[in-house]
Amino acid sequence: MNATPSGPLVLYFPNMHESLIPSSLPSGVRLLDCGCSVRKGDRYWAPETLPHAPAQVRAMIREYFEFGERFSRPAEMTHFEARGLDDFYTDSRQAIQSELQGKKSEERDPRIPVLQKGQMLLALGDVLEERIAEMQALESRVAQSRADFVRVLGIDPVADAAEAGKVEMLPWERLLEPFLLFLPKNGVLLFCDPVIREGLKDRGVHFSPLSSEESEQIIPGCSNTPGSALARVRYDDILSPEAAGLFGPGEFRIVFWEAGS
Repeated sequence: MNATPSGPLVLYFPNMHESLIPSSLPSGVRLLDCGCSVRKGDRYWAPETLPHAPAQVRAMIREYFEFGERFSRPAEMTHFEARGLDDFYTDSRQAIQSELQGKKSEERDPRIPVLQKGQMLLALGDVLEERIAEMQALESRVAQSRADFVRVLGIDPVADAAEAGKVEMLPWERLLEPFLLFLPKNGVLLFCDPVIREGLKDRGVHFSPLSSEESEQIIPGCSNTPGSALARVRYDDILSPEAAGLFGPGEFRIVFWEAGS
C-alpha cells in the first residue's frame, strides 16, 4: 500500500520484511515492496518507477533459480554467485522480451535497463529474506522445544537459544544502489545497523549528529535517539558511474537511526 506519509518518505534499509526490522523503529518508516511478494499494510511502499509487473518478476525469479541449476561444480557456482545476476539477466527470456519491447520505441528511456536489473536484484534479496524469516520463525519454535528438553536434562540452554535467534546479514552492499535508485527525490534512506554505517564511512560517506529539528522534519512527531546521524551524499559519490550519469545530479539523505533496546 502507498498511503502518503505526513513527512518525506523514509525507507528502511536493507530489510524488506517486517519481522526482520527492529521493534523500536518509528512507525512512520516504510518498507520497500519491490513487486516480488504480495504484502498488505501501510508499512509497505511500492515505487511507481518499478519497471516489471509482479507476475513478470516472479517469472524471472523462477528462471533465475533454474539458471543457477546449470552450475554443478564448485568453481562454476563461484562464478554464478559473482556474476549470476548479470549473466542471467542477459540470457533471461523475460529480459529478452523486455529488450525487444523496448526497441519498438525509438525514445526508450535509457534508465529503464538499470532499473530492471535493480528490481531483479531487490527481488532476489526479497526471496532470500523471506526464507530467513521463515527459518527464524521455525527456529524460534524449535529453540523453545529444545530449551524445554535440555532444561529437563539439567543443561543450560542459553548458548543454544542465542544461536537460534541469530539473523543472517543480507548483502547490503549489493542492495544499496537499487534502494537508492528507487528512492523518491525527497525521500530518506534509514538504517540501524552500525556495520553498515562503518561500511559507508569506509566509502567516504560522512555522518553528522542528527539534530532534533532534522529528526522532526524527517519523521514528524518522533523524538530523535542519541547516536543517530545524518549524511548528505551526492549521486556521483555513492552510485556507480553509469547510474550516476543517468540519474544525477542530485543528493541522497541517509540516516543512521540508533534503534536502542
